Amino acid sequence: MCIRDRFIRSVGLGAELYPPLSLLFDKKGIHYDASRTSDLEYLLQNFNVNRNEIIRARRIIDLIIKLKISKYNLRLKNKMNLPSTILNKQIIGVLGQVETDNSLTFGVPDDTISKTNFALVEQVRKDYPDSFIIYKPHPDTESGLRARGAKDDYINLNADLIANKTPLEELFNKVDKIAVFTSLGGFEALIRGISVITYGFPFYAGWGLTDDKLHNHIWAKRRTNKLTIEELTFIELIKYPFYSSMKFNCPTEIENIIDKVNKKDLEDIKFAQDQVRNFALKQLECLKDLEVETIPGVVLGHKNIPVNSVGCYVPGGKYPMVASAHMSVITASVAGVKNITASAPPQNGEPHPAIVSAMYLSLIHI
Repeated sequence: MCIRDRFIRSVGLGAELYPPLSLLFDKKGIHYDASRTSDLEYLLQNFNVNRNEIIRARRIIDLIIKLKISKYNLRLKNKMNLPSTILNKQIIGVLGQVETDNSLTFGVPDDTISKTNFALVEQVRKDYPDSFIIYKPHPDTESGLRARGAKDDYINLNADLIANKTPLEELFNKVDKIAVFTSLGGFEALIRGISVITYGFPFYAGWGLTDDKLHNHIWAKRRTNKLTIEELTFIELIKYPFYSSMKFNCPTEIENIIDKVNKKDLEDIKFAQDQVRNFALKQLECLKDLEVETIPGVVLGHKNIPVNSVGCYVPGGKYPMVASAHMSVITASVAGVKNITASAPPQNGEPHPAIVSAMYLSLIHI
């Protein structure tokens, strides 16, 4: 059995308000390994979603779109200004990934395309030579948390524009199609009604919703069912994962958390965090490494290296001190701390939903 934390952060699921207490218990495999079946693939192939479940999935999709929830929602203000000369061109966004990530290692067959961002953009250019191609790097590589690809510097040979530190929602608003290896951003594009081209085998490929370049590969033969976006969403976001209630120590559903923080509160949290994050980024720019050879053979200096792990406490027993989450979790995240644990005292048996939201949104750009 494979046990992993749930990718709440990958698809956002209104679960911006949901505690990080979701897990995957997969007896058959794991969703990113397309070389073999998984519980998710089995459900997508065999589970019959009924009418009420389709309605429920549609409501969740609408909520994701309404709140502009995204795995890569950086809360940045960068805008893309496209040239007027591309009015009659098809615009394709290409989503980069961390090249050492398991989703590439196990989600793209070795006998197909090279598993690099450069190769992906190059192939998109070959397949769509007259299109305007926008490449969006993965946020982990942009922030320096994960290594960039060896040939990333040459991607601009095939891409017309590099969307550095640009929110995924901004890219979605500009493109006609999204091209991916296995990025979960492709699933988010499908939710928003955008056509998706796959060059690997993400869990959402092979069900009639995507343009799959490897549709003739042997891995694709297991996926013969045809799904609607509502059916895919229900199985992937509701049926497959396990959610746990901190209050009652039992299974629960995502809607129980979604309704606890209204849209205005969520917007206020996001606004405050924008200010804290932007200032923290400016502070980070002021921290410079130093190395100097004082005399021949004697080198002195210092380096600014983030610690591996921190713990952040957010007071909230009587009154929710939401700003404490902004000031502690965001600053650690911007500094590049890999493992951040946040805690808060309960109110009526569980943490205040505004605190949970602030904790989650503080980490959403990673």
